[in-house]
Amino acid sequence: MDILFESEATCIMVSHRYHDSENFDHIYVMKDGVIVADGRHHELLEKSRDYQELYLSKEEVSTATS
Repeated sequence: MDILFESEATCIMVSHRYHDSENFDHIYVMKDGVIVADGRHHELLEKSRDYQELYLSKEEVSTATS
């Protein structure tokens, strides 16, 4: 995965691994096939309830399985 971040090429990824998304230049949040928010990780945590819910649910799952 690190090689993707070092490349100058455009890379489009679809991921449910939110840890990876923290390093992306731009994130699009989709709900029911529609883009509902976009921005960087820290921006989406501030402005997108959908992204917050997805990210926090990931945190709860990782805490519960630890």
